[in-house]
Amino acid sequence: GYMVGSHALHDPYNRNGVDVHADGSWELGYGNKFPHSGIASLNRGYNIDFSTTFGNAYLNIDGETIISTSGENLMEDLNVFLFSNQYQGASCTIGKMYSCKIYDNVDSLVRCFVPCYRILDNVVGMYDTVEGKFYHSCGPEEFTCGNEITRETPIFFDEFYETYTLLDYIESTGAQQIDTGIYFNPDIDSFEVTYKSSRLGQNGMILASKIAN
Repeated sequence: GYMVGSHALHDPYNRNGVDVHADGSWELGYGNKFPHSGIASLNRGYNIDFSTTFGNAYLNIDGETIISTSGENLMEDLNVFLFSNQYQGASCTIGKMYSCKIYDNVDSLVRCFVPCYRILDNVVGMYDTVEGKFYHSCGPEEFTCGNEITRETPIFFDEFYETYTLLDYIESTGAQQIDTGIYFNPDIDSFEVTYKSSRLGQNGMILASKIAN
């Protein structure tokens, strides 16, 4: 299923993002093209680096380029979603996300998501260190939390720890997704994601639009 992505609702149904196809292969969606390569394994963590930039689309898995193309890409002004492709009626992917970074075309971070939960109400989601904003599921259910990371981890300021607790991952059961608030366009260049799939053969995106880790 798509880990990160966007998907137009009209013909030719342009999409952008990374998907684990129903046959278990990796899929890079850019415009109306969906090349496949390799095989993803269940319950194994992957470091995913990809771009759907015009003329330079690629998908790297654990440092190895498995898809590369200089082809044309037709982008839509659709927000990038995590764990789905924003497509109406599409299922969300089932798996764990450990981190996600999105870069623009001058290699500046525009999103840097880390897993955590909000102490006040125990809602699980991703905290964006760029905006200083918490994102929880916009799907019908909230995420499941991973393991807590100790306060000693030198990542954030004291005020963060008064409100949030860091986690090593958040998990989707197929009913959760995050709207990142940005969309695929020529200014968004690449994504990096650390992800582990819990079920193959889905029809939901892991990540779509554009993303980085």
